Amino acid sequence: MLVAFPIDRRALAEHPALGLTEARVRGALASLEAVGFIERIEPEPGRRYQRTTEGLHRRPVLFKFGAEFGEVFSRANARARKVQEGRERRRAPEVATRRVRPPVKLPEHPRTVLAHNQRSGEAVLLMGEQPTERPGTESRLEAALALWHEALTEKGALPL
Repeated sequence: MLVAFPIDRRALAEHPALGLTEARVRGALASLEAVGFIERIEPEPGRRYQRTTEGLHRRPVLFKFGAEFGEVFSRANARARKVQEGRERRRAPEVATRRVRPPVKLPEHPRTVLAHNQRSGEAVLLMGEQPTERPGTESRLEAALALWHEALTEKGALPL
């Protein structure tokens, strides 16, 4: 609580919820200093301005809580911390009561078939000519028809 912090009076004056002018913010800071609530930290000797992309800006003025108020805030924070720790100790720890189950094998689903991967029964060539059937290789249908033709001609059911 006794650490220095900056107060940007311009940012406070521009805040719409506060509705304060910069003069009122300066007056409020002066009043807080007068009663000892905050103390101004004297800046280190040297440059009072710092260079930014917008030009030179005055370095922020640092404040800290007054000695009397800093001690009061430290004690209040210690009490609040103690109460919070007491609540955490009283709270029963949450125990997970989950049953451990053996892993279940999920049924396999067929892979998704994409339209560009679907092919008809015939072979597809991307380039070149389609080869003609080699001699001696027949389709199953043609082989079955040939067997029927032989059988029927032997029995005399079909004329030669």
